[in-house]
Amino acid sequence: MRERVVGNIEKIAFRVITPFGILPENMSYGGVSACCVDSKDRVYVLRRTDPPILVFESDGTFLTSFGEGHLIEGHGMSISSKDEIWATDKDGHVAVCFNTSGELTMQLGNYQIPRLNDPFSHPSDVAVHNNGDIFVSDGYGNSRIHHFSPDGKLIKSWGNPGSGPGEFTVPHALAFDSRERLFVCDRENYRIQIFESNGELIDIWTDHYKPMDIYIDKQDRIFITDQVPRLSVLNIDGKVIARGLHRGHGIWGDSKGNIYSCWPQPNSNPIVKLELVSSNC
Repeated sequence: MRERVVGNIEKIAFRVITPFGILPENMSYGGVSACCVDSKDRVYVLRRTDPPILVFESDGTFLTSFGEGHLIEGHGMSISSKDEIWATDKDGHVAVCFNTSGELTMQLGNYQIPRLNDPFSHPSDVAVHNNGDIFVSDGYGNSRIHHFSPDGKLIKSWGNPGSGPGEFTVPHALAFDSRERLFVCDRENYRIQIFESNGELIDIWTDHYKPMDIYIDKQDRIFITDQVPRLSVLNIDGKVIARGLHRGHGIWGDSKGNIYSCWPQPNSNPIVKLELVSSNC
């Protein structure tokens, strides 16, 4: 049987594995929005129903679920180097953090209290700096990036609505590279904006049609999904090294170089595993 492969076989390519993550008979997915992977390669999936977070082994075996009652509509998801699991609640106007046991450890913002310019109005994603600082893209109602200390105190906010340098129209997803640069998927401006952690603009990358999510691995390979729909793989300087048709509202990778992607399509299996088959970059 022939298999679907995406990427660039001379640089990096993946075998498409679907379905991934078979639920118990008494559960269904609903809309799935995002995912992340911990240091043990367990896959965490964020869905838009209770319980909102599902946990799988890397082979798709279902392990557990948690977070019931904490999210109205989950949107973005990420995990820190300390295995702190962050999720944004787009319609609850908060960002929340769980440990791998499913215990709520931090909340930023206030449930059902949207604010103009201040945190939050429909936040979209979270990225955690190596020093523990927390960055939240805010997202749909605001066009801002908020920078918090590790204990949740607001340090700085930047960005305004628009299409100029440093402005945003739906900052949709965030990621840090090894140089501590913050990458922002500026979705409705069709671009990636790159900042220092203090908010200073470094660069702008175009050629991304409504970028949806971004994941940067330990080799600084940059994975970006957009609404073509396609998956692009770039090097640290922004050169495209692979590109193929693939849809993903949320993406993350594991220690073996595999990529997991999610798409909020109810009544189907919305999680796909991209299994690494070649890597020469």
